[in-house]
Amino acid sequence: MRGYWNKPDGTDIEIDVVAVNEIDRIIRVGSCKRSSNKHDSASLYKFNEHITRFKKTELGKKYSDWTVERALYSPVFDEQQRKVLTGEGYICVDMNDFDRWLRAAN
Repeated sequence: MRGYWNKPDGTDIEIDVVAVNEIDRIIRVGSCKRSSNKHDSASLYKFNEHITRFKKTELGKKYSDWTVERALYSPVFDEQQRKVLTGEGYICVDMNDFDRWLRAAN
């Protein structure tokens, strides 16, 4: 898992998380914010534009026929935020999810 920036300042394409599942041919791209409220309509629009531009890059073209998951990361998502964002096709991941996954793994 790593991020993708095609320019050092992230002005053209900035994707905070890129995770590749080669077995199932899934690429997860993610946007990280310090507050879930920062995943607003303007930032989601910008995130989707970055994904579109990434798909046109040499690296992105390698995944053209893969399933793309759009994930949003924040310390906490409340139930309503999660419901709305999930309904718009995003996967919401917060610290509570990581805690639950780690507990289940042990």
